Amino acid sequence: MYILKTIFLYLITSSLPLMLVYLSSSGVFRIVLLLVVSTSSILIFIYSDKFILLFLGAREVIDADSRVLFQALKSETYREYQKFPKVYLYSGHRVKAFVLNSRDTWSVVLDRSLIKSLNQEQIEALVNYLIRYKKEANCKIQTLGMGVSSVIIRTNYWIWEKFGFNPTGKTYKSCVFITFIMIKPLIDIILKLTKSNKKIVCKSALKSV
Repeated sequence: MYILKTIFLYLITSSLPLMLVYLSSSGVFRIVLLLVVSTSSILIFIYSDKFILLFLGAREVIDADSRVLFQALKSETYREYQKFPKVYLYSGHRVKAFVLNSRDTWSVVLDRSLIKSLNQEQIEALVNYLIRYKKEANCKIQTLGMGVSSVIIRTNYWIWEKFGFNPTGKTYKSCVFITFIMIKPLIDIILKLTKSNKKIVCKSALKSV
């Protein structure tokens, strides 16, 4: 199922750029552009987790940054026979925690304000939830969907920046908003296709979070 979803996702996200390149160019230049677009799409799929981290502005942290979190991760991964993950923190508008899984490596990504708001018992419960989610849910395809969506959204901003609009101006924001509304159905399809429907019940310590 993972392979079939990946192929389908590649087709629906790469068809339009490839078609535009094919129709707007010719000769050797067309072949080069087709190869560049195809290779870029493949790299996005392979390194989807990296694009998510880049989009979030996440920073990898070490044991010294959060001893309670790392101690909980060490205990839980040992108990569940899992590899120790990389840990990233980011500052977002919503308090979130999620798992990325790509290229046989996995990462835990946490909002800074979330970690600061949790006590030791809640951190241990959160780690337990994330590791069980990694084991039982299809995190690979979900990571892929999030990564592709992140690239599409970031490309929308990049295109209008290249047109020379001021990123703080009303024209820029209006153009970004209008094109986002146009591409939102595609993003919704990608996220729905790659969303894990597995329900993981968290411990009671997390009920209040």
